[in-house]
Amino acid sequence: MNFKKILAFKNHILIALLILLALSPSVFFFIKYRESEQKLKTLNSPLDQNTKIIAEVGKLIKLPEGETPTVATVTDREKLSGQPFFQNAKNGDVVIIYSNAKKAILYDPQAHKIIDVAPLSVTTPTPTPAGPTPTIKPVSLILLNGTTQTGLTRKYETEIKENLQTVTVASRDNAKKRDYQTTLLIDINNDQQDEAKKLSDKLKITLSPLPEGESASASADFLIIVGADKI
Repeated sequence: MNFKKILAFKNHILIALLILLALSPSVFFFIKYRESEQKLKTLNSPLDQNTKIIAEVGKLIKLPEGETPTVATVTDREKLSGQPFFQNAKNGDVVIIYSNAKKAILYDPQAHKIIDVAPLSVTTPTPTPAGPTPTIKPVSLILLNGTTQTGLTRKYETEIKENLQTVTVASRDNAKKRDYQTTLLIDINNDQQDEAKKLSDKLKITLSPLPEGESASASADFLIIVGADKI
């Protein structure tokens, strides 16, 4: 091999080494990219993770069948203090809840250990018995329209009679003022306070003294000024 050939061979080797050095970072990052891509492909979704956890627990205890449980992770142990079921729990533990089977399981996925199993109780509040409905004796009313809405007293009379069969409407008219926002009940003779309170509660209207400027005949028991809240 002559000198020129040796020199050419060395040049080829040098060029190859330079190309390899130039490509080395790209090859390194390409390999890392492929590793990361593979990790992303194998990373479990939350649903897959839940399935995996349920499968792990199923190897340790017989699980209810025919039901997909709810899976939750303990993230703040302090908020669960005082609850016996979470007495030995720590952040990262998993709760598996079978609503139909009424069962809750506390599982440590790090130690692959069941910490507690408890029946799931759903407490239905006992309704408070309602007191007796106040009896309203037969009374008569005067209805005054305290708004500019035509026909409001007739409409309200129908509403009253649907709720109270013991009430009669003696007359209907317009109030002196036509800008009442709230419907008012007035004890005309101011001598039936108990009955006025029952009527006020039943009709869900405000009990009030007779407003200034208004008047009512003493021939009826009560006066109702129908306000804009009844439109």
